[in-house]
Amino acid sequence: MSHEKQHVPAEVLHEIDKRIAHYRSRESRFRHESNRGESQAVLFEDCAAMIALELTNLRDAITRTDKPHHDRKENSAAHQHPHP
Repeated sequence: MSHEKQHVPAEVLHEIDKRIAHYRSRESRFRHESNRGESQAVLFEDCAAMIALELTNLRDAITRTDKPHHDRKENSAAHQHPHP
């Protein structure tokens, strides 16, 4: 299996962005409901926030590895070929 960095298509990033926006809007809707005293909404608000955060982290990780020239120092030791 190759460890070469693949370019991530813009459609993929756009799809992730759409889902982040979706869960952010759900989060604020559930927050509104929980402020009205609906107990289950607090749990849903937390879940939506967590999913949005995970998707944001995933997107950050994808875009970070998508630019090999960006942060070479961080990964250089792991990708060096050992000297004989």
